[in-house]
Amino acid sequence: MQINISDLKSQLTRDDILSILTSFGYEVSTRDYKFCLRDENTPSAVINKDETIHDYGSDFHGDVFDVLQEFHSMSLSDAVRTVSEHLNTSVNDNIP
Repeated sequence: MQINISDLKSQLTRDDILSILTSFGYEVSTRDYKFCLRDENTPSAVINKDETIHDYGSDFHGDVFDVLQEFHSMSLSDAVRTVSEHLNTSVNDNIP
């Protein structure tokens, strides 16, 4: 089944995002979904209930695709493929 990026975003849960971030080395609390997005001692980032990510220390706000692009130097298409592989789905080759 081929899906687009909007469909992919709608499939993501907080636990999926937690798992993706964990696979990139982040230590995300399963209790409150807090983690360190930057080099810091106290977690100031959180995965919100609406599946967005907010870092109160830097005012970063976005989704898991934004995190992968900004903090892991991925293109949008690479970030989409990474998330898609994590969810075991395939996406259209023409990613907007």
